[in-house]
Amino acid sequence: MKFVGIVQARMGSTRLPGKSMMLCAGQPLLGRMLVRLQGAMLDELIVATTINSEDDVLVDYVQGLGIKVFRGSVNDVLDRYWRAADEANADAVVRLTGDCPLADHAVINRVVNVFKETGADYACNTQPPTFPDGFDTEVLSKAALTAAHEEAHLPSDREHVTSYIWKNPEKFRLVNVRNEIDWSAIRLTVDQCEDLELVQKIFLEMDKRDHYGGLNEIVEIWQSNPEWQSLNAGIGRNEGYQKSVAKDAV
Repeated sequence: MKFVGIVQARMGSTRLPGKSMMLCAGQPLLGRMLVRLQGAMLDELIVATTINSEDDVLVDYVQGLGIKVFRGSVNDVLDRYWRAADEANADAVVRLTGDCPLADHAVINRVVNVFKETGADYACNTQPPTFPDGFDTEVLSKAALTAAHEEAHLPSDREHVTSYIWKNPEKFRLVNVRNEIDWSAIRLTVDQCEDLELVQKIFLEMDKRDHYGGLNEIVEIWQSNPEWQSLNAGIGRNEGYQKSVAKDAV
Protein backbone atom coordinates (compact mmCIF):
# COMPACT_ATOMS: atom_id res chain seq x y z
CA MET A 1 0.00 0.00 0.00
CA LYS A 2 1.11 3.51 -0.76
CA PHE A 3 0.70 5.72 2.32
CA VAL A 4 0.52 9.42 1.50
CA GLY A 5 0.70 11.99 4.28
CA ILE A 6 -1.40 15.05 3.54
CA VAL A 7 -0.93 18.12 5.71
CA GLN A 8 -3.65 20.74 5.34
CA ALA A 9 -2.38 24.29 5.83
CA ARG A 10 -3.32 27.77 4.70
CA MET A 11 -2.65 31.39 5.48
CA GLY A 12 -6.32 32.33 5.88
CA SER A 13 -6.98 30.91 9.33
CA THR A 14 -9.91 32.77 10.86
CA ARG A 15 -8.61 32.51 14.43
CA LEU A 16 -4.90 33.16 13.78
CA PRO A 17 -4.40 34.51 10.23
CA GLY A 18 -1.04 33.69 8.68
CA LYS A 19 -0.13 31.20 11.40
CA SER A 20 1.44 28.68 9.01
CA MET A 21 4.30 31.07 8.28
CA MET A 22 4.52 32.70 11.70
CA LEU A 23 7.93 32.29 13.26
CA CYS A 24 8.18 29.79 16.08
CA ALA A 25 11.58 29.92 17.77
CA GLY A 26 13.06 31.33 14.57
CA GLN A 27 11.42 29.03 12.01
CA PRO A 28 8.01 29.08 10.28
CA LEU A 29 5.46 27.08 12.23
CA LEU A 30 4.72 24.80 9.28
CA GLY A 31 8.41 24.19 8.73
CA ARG A 32 8.79 23.08 12.33
CA MET A 33 6.12 20.46 11.77
CA LEU A 34 7.45 19.22 8.43
CA VAL A 35 10.88 18.57 9.95
CA ARG A 36 9.28 16.46 12.68
CA LEU A 37 7.47 14.32 10.08
CA GLN A 38 10.70 13.05 8.53
CA GLY A 39 10.63 9.81 10.52
CA ALA A 40 7.00 9.01 9.74
CA MET A 41 6.08 5.89 7.76
CA LEU A 42 5.00 7.79 4.65
CA ASP A 43 5.73 6.97 1.04
CA GLU A 44 5.00 10.55 0.07
CA LEU A 45 4.29 13.83 1.86
CA ILE A 46 2.06 16.55 0.44
CA VAL A 47 1.01 19.93 1.80
CA ALA A 48 -2.55 20.62 0.66
CA THR A 49 -3.33 24.31 0.56
CA THR A 50 -5.77 26.53 -1.30
CA ILE A 51 -5.90 28.25 -4.66
CA ASN A 52 -6.03 31.65 -2.96
CA SER A 53 -3.18 34.00 -3.86
CA GLU A 54 -2.49 34.61 -0.15
CA ASP A 55 -1.18 31.04 -0.01
CA ASP A 56 1.46 31.68 -2.68
CA VAL A 57 4.03 32.46 0.00
CA LEU A 58 3.28 29.15 1.71
CA VAL A 59 3.59 27.28 -1.58
CA ASP A 60 6.94 28.88 -2.36
CA TYR A 61 8.25 28.01 1.09
CA VAL A 62 7.13 24.38 1.03
CA GLN A 63 8.39 23.77 -2.49
CA GLY A 64 11.69 25.33 -1.45
CA LEU A 65 11.95 22.53 1.12
CA GLY A 66 11.53 19.99 -1.67
CA ILE A 67 8.04 18.96 -0.53
CA LYS A 68 5.14 18.56 -2.92
CA VAL A 69 2.20 20.97 -2.79
CA PHE A 70 -1.39 20.44 -3.92
CA ARG A 71 -3.72 23.42 -4.31
CA GLY A 72 -7.47 23.04 -4.12
CA SER A 73 -10.73 24.31 -2.70
CA VAL A 74 -10.70 26.87 0.09
CA ASN A 75 -13.74 25.65 2.02
CA ASP A 76 -14.31 22.13 0.66
CA VAL A 77 -11.30 20.58 2.37
CA LEU A 78 -12.67 17.08 1.77
CA ASP A 79 -12.52 17.71 -1.97
CA ARG A 80 -9.01 19.11 -1.59
CA TYR A 81 -7.89 15.96 0.21
CA TRP A 82 -9.55 13.61 -2.23
CA ARG A 83 -8.01 15.30 -5.26
CA ALA A 84 -4.56 15.40 -3.63
CA ALA A 85 -4.81 11.70 -2.76
CA ASP A 86 -6.08 10.82 -6.23
CA GLU A 87 -3.29 12.71 -7.96
CA ALA A 88 -0.74 10.93 -5.76
CA ASN A 89 -2.28 7.48 -6.46
CA ALA A 90 -2.58 6.92 -2.72
CA ASP A 91 -3.92 3.67 -1.30
CA ALA A 92 -4.20 5.21 2.16
CA VAL A 93 -4.05 8.76 3.48
CA VAL A 94 -2.47 9.92 6.71
CA ARG A 95 -4.33 13.11 7.57
CA LEU A 96 -2.37 15.73 9.49
CA THR A 97 -3.03 19.41 10.10
CA GLY A 98 -0.59 22.29 10.04
CA ASP A 99 -1.69 23.52 13.46
CA CYS A 100 0.12 20.56 15.11
CA PRO A 101 3.80 21.59 14.88
CA LEU A 102 4.85 19.27 17.72
CA ALA A 103 3.53 16.18 15.93
CA ASP A 104 5.58 13.09 16.83
CA HIS A 105 6.44 10.64 14.05
CA ALA A 106 6.38 7.79 16.59
CA VAL A 107 2.72 8.55 17.37
CA ILE A 108 1.92 8.75 13.66
CA ASN A 109 3.65 5.42 13.02
CA ARG A 110 1.72 3.79 15.84
CA VAL A 111 -1.60 4.74 14.23
CA VAL A 112 -0.37 3.67 10.78
CA ASN A 113 0.64 0.28 12.15
CA VAL A 114 -2.74 -0.25 13.82
CA PHE A 115 -4.43 0.64 10.52
CA LYS A 116 -2.32 -1.99 8.76
CA GLU A 117 -2.74 -4.67 11.42
CA THR A 118 -6.52 -4.35 11.79
CA GLY A 119 -7.49 -3.81 8.16
CA ALA A 120 -9.62 -0.87 9.26
CA ASP A 121 -11.09 1.70 6.90
CA TYR A 122 -10.18 4.41 9.40
CA ALA A 123 -7.75 4.48 12.32
CA CYS A 124 -7.19 7.45 14.59
CA ASN A 125 -6.16 8.53 18.08
CA THR A 126 -9.02 10.98 18.57
CA GLN A 127 -12.23 8.96 19.10
CA PRO A 128 -12.02 9.48 22.03
CA PRO A 129 -8.81 11.47 22.46
CA THR A 130 -6.20 10.34 24.99
CA PHE A 131 -3.20 12.04 23.40
CA PRO A 132 -2.54 15.77 23.89
CA ASP A 133 -4.39 18.09 21.55
CA GLY A 134 -1.79 18.67 18.84
CA PHE A 135 -0.86 15.03 18.27
CA ASP A 136 -3.97 14.08 16.31
CA THR A 137 -3.42 11.47 13.61
CA GLU A 138 -5.94 9.90 11.26
CA VAL A 139 -5.29 7.17 8.70
CA LEU A 140 -7.96 6.24 6.18
CA SER A 141 -8.20 4.13 3.08
CA LYS A 142 -8.59 5.81 -0.29
CA ALA A 143 -11.88 3.92 -0.62
CA ALA A 144 -13.21 5.44 2.60
CA LEU A 145 -12.06 8.88 1.52
CA THR A 146 -13.81 8.41 -1.82
CA ALA A 147 -17.03 7.30 -0.13
CA ALA A 148 -16.98 10.38 2.09
CA HIS A 149 -16.23 12.58 -0.91
CA GLU A 150 -19.24 11.19 -2.76
CA GLU A 151 -21.70 10.94 0.12
CA ALA A 152 -20.96 13.78 2.57
CA HIS A 153 -23.09 16.89 2.07
CA LEU A 154 -23.08 18.80 5.37
CA PRO A 155 -20.75 21.83 5.32
CA SER A 156 -19.05 20.59 8.51
CA ASP A 157 -18.29 17.24 6.87
CA ARG A 158 -16.85 18.94 3.79
CA GLU A 159 -14.67 21.20 5.94
CA HIS A 160 -13.40 18.60 8.42
CA VAL A 161 -12.67 15.74 5.99
CA THR A 162 -13.15 12.69 8.22
CA SER A 163 -16.21 13.54 10.32
CA TYR A 164 -18.57 11.78 7.89
CA ILE A 165 -16.53 8.59 8.32
CA TRP A 166 -16.34 8.47 12.10
CA LYS A 167 -20.02 9.49 12.43
CA ASN A 168 -21.05 6.42 10.39
CA PRO A 169 -19.57 3.35 12.11
CA GLU A 170 -22.15 1.15 10.38
CA LYS A 171 -20.54 1.98 7.02
CA PHE A 172 -16.86 1.95 7.95
CA ARG A 173 -14.54 -0.23 10.04
CA LEU A 174 -13.20 2.13 12.70
CA VAL A 175 -10.42 1.68 15.25
CA ASN A 176 -9.06 4.06 17.86
CA VAL A 177 -5.56 4.08 19.36
CA ARG A 178 -5.38 4.96 23.04
CA ASN A 179 -2.40 6.37 24.89
CA GLU A 180 -1.26 4.58 28.03
CA ILE A 181 -1.95 7.78 30.01
CA ASP A 182 -4.89 10.07 29.29
CA TRP A 183 -3.22 13.34 28.33
CA SER A 184 -6.18 14.67 26.35
CA ALA A 185 -6.50 17.74 28.63
CA ILE A 186 -3.06 18.99 27.52
CA ARG A 187 -3.36 21.54 24.71
CA LEU A 188 -0.36 21.74 22.38
CA THR A 189 -2.04 22.70 19.12
CA VAL A 190 -1.92 26.21 17.62
CA ASP A 191 -5.19 28.01 16.94
CA GLN A 192 -4.68 31.17 18.98
CA CYS A 193 -1.77 33.48 19.77
CA GLU A 194 -1.68 32.04 23.30
CA ASP A 195 -1.13 28.58 21.81
CA LEU A 196 1.74 29.87 19.71
CA GLU A 197 3.39 31.43 22.76
CA LEU A 198 3.26 28.12 24.64
CA VAL A 199 4.48 26.00 21.73
CA GLN A 200 7.34 28.40 21.08
CA LYS A 201 8.51 28.03 24.68
CA ILE A 202 8.55 24.26 24.27
CA PHE A 203 10.51 24.44 21.02
CA LEU A 204 13.06 26.78 22.59
CA GLU A 205 13.58 24.27 25.39
CA MET A 206 13.91 21.39 22.94
CA ASP A 207 16.36 23.37 20.82
CA LYS A 208 18.60 23.66 23.88
CA ARG A 209 18.59 19.89 24.21
CA ASP A 210 19.56 19.59 20.53
CA HIS A 211 17.78 16.32 19.75
CA TYR A 212 14.42 15.11 18.54
CA GLY A 213 11.99 15.26 21.44
CA GLY A 214 9.12 12.80 21.32
CA LEU A 215 5.71 12.89 22.98
CA ASN A 216 6.88 11.87 26.46
CA GLU A 217 9.66 14.44 26.55
CA ILE A 218 7.36 17.19 25.32
CA VAL A 219 4.80 16.39 28.01
CA GLU A 220 7.59 16.32 30.60
CA ILE A 221 8.62 19.83 29.56
CA TRP A 222 5.00 20.98 29.76
CA GLN A 223 4.51 19.42 33.19
CA SER A 224 7.77 20.93 34.48
CA ASN A 225 6.62 24.47 33.68
CA PRO A 226 3.22 24.99 35.32
CA GLU A 227 3.38 28.72 34.66
CA TRP A 228 3.24 27.97 30.92
CA GLN A 229 0.14 25.83 31.26
CA SER A 230 -2.11 28.77 32.05
CA LEU A 231 -1.29 30.51 28.75
CA ASN A 232 -3.97 28.67 26.78
CA ALA A 233 -5.90 26.96 29.56
CA GLY A 234 -9.20 28.63 28.64
CA ILE A 235 -9.33 27.34 25.05
CA GLY A 236 -11.45 24.26 24.41
CA ARG A 237 -10.69 21.27 22.21
CA ASN A 238 -12.22 21.11 18.71
CA GLU A 239 -13.82 24.54 18.90
CA GLY A 240 -13.53 24.88 15.13
CA TYR A 241 -15.50 21.71 14.49
CA GLN A 242 -18.22 22.68 16.95
CA LYS A 243 -18.64 26.04 15.21
CA SER A 244 -18.94 24.26 11.85
CA VAL A 245 -21.62 21.91 13.17
CA ALA A 246 -23.58 24.90 14.49
CA LYS A 247 -23.58 26.37 10.97
CA ASP A 248 -25.01 23.17 9.48
CA ALA A 249 -28.45 24.03 10.85
CA VAL A 250 -28.42 27.58 9.50
